[in-house]
Amino acid sequence: MKKFFSGLKDMVMRHKLLSMICLLAFIIIVVLFYVFFSIVIGGEDKYGDRLDGIEKVELSDSRLDDVEKSIADNGDVHSVKVRLQGKIVYFDIVFNKDTSKDKAKEIANKTLDEFDEDEKNFYDFEYILTQNTKEKDDAGFKITGTKGPKTEGISFIKS
Repeated sequence: MKKFFSGLKDMVMRHKLLSMICLLAFIIIVVLFYVFFSIVIGGEDKYGDRLDGIEKVELSDSRLDDVEKSIADNGDVHSVKVRLQGKIVYFDIVFNKDTSKDKAKEIANKTLDEFDEDEKNFYDFEYILTQNTKEKDDAGFKITGTKGPKTEGISFIKS
């Protein structure tokens, strides 16, 4: 073992420039691996710190089911799906073919009454409102809308 280290020392002394380059390359590779693993693989939570405070204003699955049922009880609604992903509550509401766009928007706005002020000020709400039509020439309407924590009502994008 002693012979190995003395041979290594002799080689390093004879090739000082090459040894420095190899040492520098080794350090750079170690640093790059650390950066790569901390960025790509490192994070345990896919949301990072965006969900800080969610435990104070948590929406349970049973609560979302209740909201879904109250929307489905409306006679103009054909089907509804409410889901939570991170800080966003998604509403996918399909209306009957005789429901107007204005009535659909009104029903969507009423869904906000199901949530208290803390929930409305924490979560984003995303809406996809479509009309259930069976005719090929009548596509019905498709309206998307959003309500952020800092906004008062739903902003509809296409009407």
